[in-house]
Amino acid sequence: MITTKALIKRGLRLAGLEPIRPTKLEKLARYHQDAAAASLHNAQTQLGAVSDATLRLCEEYAVAVLGDKVYAPWLKVYATVCGEFKEGWVPDNYYGRYVVGRRKGAYGFISYQRALSKVLFDTNANPDIAYVVNERLFDANYKIQSTAAIEQLLFPERDSVVFKTEGSKQGNGIFFFYKEKFSLSAVMALGNGVFQSIVRQHSDLAQYEPGATSTIRITTIVSDTGTAYAAAAYLRVPRQGDSHVISSNCICVSINLTDGALNRVGYSPNWELRQTHPDSGVAFAGKYVPSFSKCVELACSLHEQYPLPECIGWDILVDMAGVPKVIEWNGEHNGIKFSEATTGPCFKRLNWSQLWQSPD
Repeated sequence: MITTKALIKRGLRLAGLEPIRPTKLEKLARYHQDAAAASLHNAQTQLGAVSDATLRLCEEYAVAVLGDKVYAPWLKVYATVCGEFKEGWVPDNYYGRYVVGRRKGAYGFISYQRALSKVLFDTNANPDIAYVVNERLFDANYKIQSTAAIEQLLFPERDSVVFKTEGSKQGNGIFFFYKEKFSLSAVMALGNGVFQSIVRQHSDLAQYEPGATSTIRITTIVSDTGTAYAAAAYLRVPRQGDSHVISSNCICVSINLTDGALNRVGYSPNWELRQTHPDSGVAFAGKYVPSFSKCVELACSLHEQYPLPECIGWDILVDMAGVPKVIEWNGEHNGIKFSEATTGPCFKRLNWSQLWQSPD
C-alpha cells in the first residue's frame, strides 16, 4: 500500500523537485513541542492545572525575556509542577537551542566518546575496565589487548560486567554480561563502548530497590573564574525488574544541596507524586544521600579538570563503603527539566536568558 506521503514524494521527484527537508532546528522545535505538550498533559492530570493567569505569565515571559513563544510550553510544565510561575526558569528547548550550542558546542559532545574519560579526568573514581574502539580492544591504559587478555581482564574475580555503548543515555545502550555466558563477538557487534565493573551500592540506597543501583545526578557549573559548583541534584531510583536506572521508568527525588536530604516526595516520569518507592514502599522523607558532600566535591573537581563545557551532568554511585564512583557524564544536552521544575530556577545567575539576543 502506497501512503499519501510516498505519493507526494514521488510527485515531487517526477516534477524535478526535491521535498523540503526540515532543518535540525526545525526537528528540534517539533520534538520539544510534542514532548512539552505530553509532559504538560501528564502534569496537569496528576497535579492539577494552575491558573490561567499563571499560564499567561509563562507565555509573556517566553516572548519578552526569551524571545519566542515556543519556550512557553516548558515554562507551563515547570509552573504546573511547582504550583506557581518563577522568573529565571530555563525551558528545555531554550537550553538545547542556546546553552548547548553557545556554552558547550563540540566540547560537550565529547562526553559520548566513553573511552576518553581516562584521558580527561585524573581520578580513581572511575569504574572503567576496558574499551572497544574502532573494532579494537583496549585496557584502561589504552594498550591494545587480545581477546583472551580482555576476557582475563574482565573476569579475574568478578562474575559480571556492564557494557555501555557510545552515545548511550536515559538508560538505553546498557548491557550486562556474565562470565559463564560471555561472548566477545556479541559485544563487538554493539560497536564502540566501555566495560565497567558493577558497583555494589550503599545500603542506604539499596533499601529502595536492592536489585538495581540508584544513581545521583549532580549538575555542575564552571564559573568565569574556573571554579565549579553544584547547581542541582536529584536521586534516580530504579523500579523492580529493571537491571538499572531507566529514565522512562525510574522515580526521581530532588536532593537538598546543603545537606543531601531527600525531598519528602518523588515523581514518576509522568509527574505522579510518590511519597514512597512504589515497589519497596520505603519512604523518602527523613532520608539522606550517603556521602553526598563527597559526591558534590568529586563532580566539581572533575568539572574543573575539564571546564570547556559550562554545564555538565554527572551520574554518580555510592558504593558499600561510602565511596562515590562516576559511571557517566553528559556534557551535551544533560537533563535540566526535573531540577528546574522541582528546585529551580537553578541557573538564574548565569544570565542565559540573554543568549538569544546575540547573533548565532
